[in-house]
Amino acid sequence: MTILAIDYGSVRIGLAVSDPEHRMALPLKVLANSFGWIEELKQVIDQKKVTHIVLGWPAAAPGKPEPPRPELERLQKELEVLCALPVEFVSERLTTHQALRQQLDARLSQKKGRKTVDALAARNLLERYLYEINDAEKS
Repeated sequence: MTILAIDYGSVRIGLAVSDPEHRMALPLKVLANSFGWIEELKQVIDQKKVTHIVLGWPAAAPGKPEPPRPELERLQKELEVLCALPVEFVSERLTTHQALRQQLDARLSQKKGRKTVDALAARNLLERYLYEINDAEKS
């Protein structure tokens, strides 16, 4: 069972996948948020044998009310229908910030960094999800 994480943005969409045992999250690729991106996503789902999707939910800062995100709720429903898979929201709080820090630590150039930051952010949110499900299984 492979899990796909989506870091959805208005310009780019970062993708990451888990290994079948849910021990690792791997950055996969970045799609342009343009016409036809869902078809590309469906190809990835078929190639990677994805059985579950997690979609990043931008969380509010601590103590702030959660703003409504109707576009993400519509996307969740659309993906569930078009991909015939369950789609679950996961907090993406600070995942992009963490990805930018990881790129700085790895000394990636800004040009290369822009091409990969969204896939790294997707990996970070998938790592969070895997930690949560693996921790729940231990309890």
